[in-house]
Amino acid sequence: MNTCCAALGLVLALGAGASPLHGQCADIPDNPVNDTECARFGYASVMNTDGTVALVSGPGFDLGDGLVRSFERVGGTWQEGLAYGARQQTGEQFGWAIAMDDAGTRAIITAPRETVILPGFFLAAGAAYVFERDTGTGEWSQTQMWNAPEPGFENNFGSSCAINAAGDIAVIGQSNVIGTIFQDRVDGAFVSTHDGSAWGPLIELVPSPPPGDTSNFGESVAISPDGMLIAVAAPQSPAFADPPESGLVYVFENQGGTWVQTDMLSRVIPGASFNSFGTALGFDGDTLLVCNPSEDTKGPNFEPGPPICIYERSGNAYPAEPDELMFQTAAAPAPGGFVVRNDTLLVTGWQFAFSGGLMQYIRDAANPDRTWKFASSFKSENRDKYGSPTGYGFSAAMADDPNVLLVGEPRWSPSDFSVNEPGLINFPDRVFRETGFEISPDNSFLTVMFDFPGLETQFLFVRLLGLFDFSFPENCDGAPLPVQAVIDHFTLTTVEDEFVLDGPLGTPITLSEVVIGLTMDGASDPSPVDSSGFTSFEGMTVKVDAMVKVGLLPAFPFSAEGGQTSPMPALFFGGRFGEPLRLSIPDLNLDFSPDLGLGALNPTVTAQGDIDGSVPSQCPADLAEPFGVLNFFDLVEYIALYNAQDPGADLAAPFGSLNFFDVFAYITAFNAGCP
Repeated sequence: MNTCCAALGLVLALGAGASPLHGQCADIPDNPVNDTECARFGYASVMNTDGTVALVSGPGFDLGDGLVRSFERVGGTWQEGLAYGARQQTGEQFGWAIAMDDAGTRAIITAPRETVILPGFFLAAGAAYVFERDTGTGEWSQTQMWNAPEPGFENNFGSSCAINAAGDIAVIGQSNVIGTIFQDRVDGAFVSTHDGSAWGPLIELVPSPPPGDTSNFGESVAISPDGMLIAVAAPQSPAFADPPESGLVYVFENQGGTWVQTDMLSRVIPGASFNSFGTALGFDGDTLLVCNPSEDTKGPNFEPGPPICIYERSGNAYPAEPDELMFQTAAAPAPGGFVVRNDTLLVTGWQFAFSGGLMQYIRDAANPDRTWKFASSFKSENRDKYGSPTGYGFSAAMADDPNVLLVGEPRWSPSDFSVNEPGLINFPDRVFRETGFEISPDNSFLTVMFDFPGLETQFLFVRLLGLFDFSFPENCDGAPLPVQAVIDHFTLTTVEDEFVLDGPLGTPITLSEVVIGLTMDGASDPSPVDSSGFTSFEGMTVKVDAMVKVGLLPAFPFSAEGGQTSPMPALFFGGRFGEPLRLSIPDLNLDFSPDLGLGALNPTVTAQGDIDGSVPSQCPADLAEPFGVLNFFDLVEYIALYNAQDPGADLAAPFGSLNFFDVFAYITAFNAGCP
């Protein structure tokens, strides 16, 4: 690897403030050979905290009977064990939902379309099973089975499930497909407790006030790790309701062995036609995460919705409004679920037909106003089928070590022209590390040219502020990977508050609150960075938002969007030891034909400019765990780099050779400490 690229890689690893983030380097296991058409393996997945045991389901296997596959990680390699199928094999979708305890010795597996034969015959009444693992053989065996206390036609008992960390409290959701309006309120959620020797009866969690007939109470459930809190959603509010209604989330607390409802949360969005608040549920300790995938509320930097609502529990209750709204990057899928392990959060995708990625966040301990900050995005290595996502990230599981995870891809097919959809189980071997740049307003500007019909060209010199995020893929096994970059989120705002133009017929036009955003198409490949640090980005979407005021008329919001018209060159430079990594975009070109409500008198707009940004230096001497602390291990790591003649140890001029000056540069940085 050349010196420039080695220096770039060093800064990226150090600038993240944590160890390099890698996925499991394991082969993707083959699907079973028999009848995998529409099996959709990867639809549900779970893993224990040690990262040694995993279960992954394909509920469509064998025409909908369903199959759950077991895996064990031995010596860092995932090995497949036995698979477990449906009891009746009549299309019960065994494996629709799975939950596992932290130890990996007990799991809940549901079959929501299983038929109940006695005491009556009910199609798709549903069932839920408890499996326990023999730690000696690694094999799982069924130890408990439940049907709903009052089974009925299309009850779908087992539409969701959850289990606490200790594995002694199980929650089963029952979300009726045809709606409770056709039956006597069969939607529900039930909880059972294991007393050390046997499971107790199913106790129904009764919501108050009751949700609507078509709200699908029990469609999603979650339980806090300590088993003291259960959240049950009724996410399907009436569409096009006037006034708008919200999906509902009910919270129940274990008070002396009795489950008592303590909260009912809602989030009404004015003007929204659909509201599925509660579709995504998760606990971070007793902090509750909720999302409505249909919400389109924009973030403070025009990040697209939906936001993740974070509720902090205080005084044995949750607030009516979320304590924090967390917005994802532009390329992120709408949240469908949350996986929280210690200080890492995975956000899975909503609806397997559209899910196209997995987002990873780490706890933002440095910012008291923000719970999480973006860490990495995981993308499929497979091409989208017919232009639609392959479902990558619809399910995911993670160990306490966030480097150990698996990702389901249930819509994957062996070719673009196949509708087979056997699905795929991924143990990721590449992640994208995000690095944020701050724009330098002294060196970042646009010259914007407005051409109104019949008027001379008007020039505006616009100084720029803002931020932009780039991601750099890394291999998990340390093998060399060509330096590449992906634009994750790019937002520019103006230093000036407003701009006044001479409009047609002498009417002044005022532009304010101008925001320019660039995002790469989700199907775009990473852009290679050559040895000099040069790259070129293509296939981006450019969007401009502003407030427009024509004459004395009230101001109105304006938005224009278009594809990138020409390649955008960029240059990464700097990035040596203790020096911020810089990025320059010397030739940014934008072309628009905005609609300002002037009909044939609308202008054409052309903008050209330079963008300059940098990544602030953090703690360049911090080379080894525990990160954030300088100690003997950091010195050992640097000595190892130096002795190996690694370019990462080349810290001072003259560059290209290792000598006393490099050692002196490291000792100086070490003595300076971490901020």
